Amino acid sequence: MVDLQFDCGTHAPVFLYEVQPATSPLKVVMRKGKELKGRIVDGQGVPIQQTLLELQMAQSDRWYQRREHTDRLGEFRFRISEPPSGNSWLLNYGGKVFTIDYNQITPETIVELRINVQMSLKKGGPR
Repeated sequence: MVDLQFDCGTHAPVFLYEVQPATSPLKVVMRKGKELKGRIVDGQGVPIQQTLLELQMAQSDRWYQRREHTDRLGEFRFRISEPPSGNSWLLNYGGKVFTIDYNQITPETIVELRINVQMSLKKGGPR
């Protein structure tokens, strides 16, 4: 038996589990699913452009991963399907992982990641 993943960015990913190799032909139906929309902004609300984030979901024997960059407005979009029982979509940005509740995603939902990065320069050498 094998597990299969199908993904084309315009439709939600499809996961098939425990498919028998002798199963032929195999019919896979791609659906639009839901669109996970969001934006990444700094502490003052300024969009973070061209930054990489990743959509993930744990599978029984591998990870599903799709990477995207934010656009000039700091916005991103992913197509998502209802996760299998016991699984959740995860949004990974800057080493932090956020769980996405599929049931709370509506056409009006926008996920906003607000980051606050500070840097200061100090005189003196390494300590």
